[in-house]
Amino acid sequence: IAPERASLTDGVRVLLGFHVPEAVNNVRWALKYLVDVTHHRHIVELSETSSTTYPAGRHTAILEAQKLALESMSESKLLNTGLLIAVLLQGEEEIFQVSMVCQVNRDRAGVLQRTLFSPLE
Repeated sequence: IAPERASLTDGVRVLLGFHVPEAVNNVRWALKYLVDVTHHRHIVELSETSSTTYPAGRHTAILEAQKLALESMSESKLLNTGLLIAVLLQGEEEIFQVSMVCQVNRDRAGVLQRTLFSPLE
């Protein structure tokens, strides 16, 4: 995950290493940001890769969003802990998901800052 710490809306890059036991066809990765507040789940679509096929074995995928377009959410919602989610889709079906916790705080200047946590650490 790069950068792990940044302004909330700055771009992000995620490198995923994964193994598929058998070939998967016509799949694509989607990168999303989720804020879960009382009685509402807000999901912002950040980016999506083109469709590909992964033969059985080990693979890597690079997911990038140039900006986290979160302007539609109120600051009070954004100050909750969120999730950066990488989803592997086959058609519209989610076949795999990796969630990265995103802690949001205000810096001394009042700017919203994020810290992303790898699920592997």
